[in-house]
Amino acid sequence: MQLLIELKRLWRYQTHLLVIVISGCLSPHALGDAGLVRAHTANDELTMTIFTSPTPVRVGLLDVSALLQWAADDTLYWGDIEAILTPPSGEPMTVSLTRDTATTNFMQAAKFTVDQPGSWNVAIIARNNDQELQTAFDVLVAPALPRLLDLWPWFLPVPLVLALWAIAHRP
Repeated sequence: MQLLIELKRLWRYQTHLLVIVISGCLSPHALGDAGLVRAHTANDELTMTIFTSPTPVRVGLLDVSALLQWAADDTLYWGDIEAILTPPSGEPMTVSLTRDTATTNFMQAAKFTVDQPGSWNVAIIARNNDQELQTAFDVLVAPALPRLLDLWPWFLPVPLVLALWAIAHRP
């Protein structure tokens, strides 16, 4: 009898863990700190890795982050980094990447509002006292999702928890 009680208790913990894992995996907002690596470039003194988030990029907020390191020993370097986003049609936007905007203290970041779908060009320029490191890449921006489709993963745990509770407490 004691074994049956312990098995039921273990089943409850497993269902809770399962719900947490499934909801985390399905959420589009459960992203890593940096996002997707878009570019990596280096010269004799510096290496620069560029990340964007979210993935896939849709009309709305775009986070562009840069990790700048000394090439000799991979220690972090805080330089002046500028991002220039050029939309498919319209004027380019220029913003400085800062540590205040970044999600981690290892990076410098900027947030942009992309307002139209299509292929956007992103140019990143890092300046040192006497040299400049540049990279550029294209980001394909998809149309925005309807608001309900964007939020559906947050509503999924409720019926899932109720279903698992009903299974665990059936007579």
